[in-house]
Amino acid sequence: MSAETPVAIFETNRGAFQIELDLARAPRTAGEFVKRVTGGGYNGNSFHRVAANFVIQGGAIRAAGRVDWEKTGLKNARYSIAMARSGSANDLASKDTATSQFFINLRDNASLDRYTFPYVVFGRVIEGQSVVDAIGALHPPGDSDYDGPPTSDVKIARATMRD
Repeated sequence: MSAETPVAIFETNRGAFQIELDLARAPRTAGEFVKRVTGGGYNGNSFHRVAANFVIQGGAIRAAGRVDWEKTGLKNARYSIAMARSGSANDLASKDTATSQFFINLRDNASLDRYTFPYVVFGRVIEGQSVVDAIGALHPPGDSDYDGPPTSDVKIARATMRD
């Protein structure tokens, strides 16, 4: 990691984690994410979805605007961060529907890379992986197919860019 590599720090009520952003391979997506972090858009926000053994998702900002899809070559590997979007990942009309919501992969999710328009990966968690795993464990015990809100609130107190 070089001094020019931006790192976002997320402080939650479950602990903190840091995300290294890849501006070289995902300039539009990582750049928009940095704008939302520096603008305070994620402060007071939450993680609203836990898909057991799959992803955690958060960051819904009202009127965030769209982020155009870009081919980054980055993979949906464990602890990578990608943009969530609506519609079908094989549909041209859905490829540019990402806004502010993102997800963090809890495992290698190669299936997300096999679409016509793969989910855009733009960074990876470099510190606080245990916090990400703890958030990912907030689902009903024994329900390995759970996909819904976490069983306890997960609030993002503050998101900042590391100096």
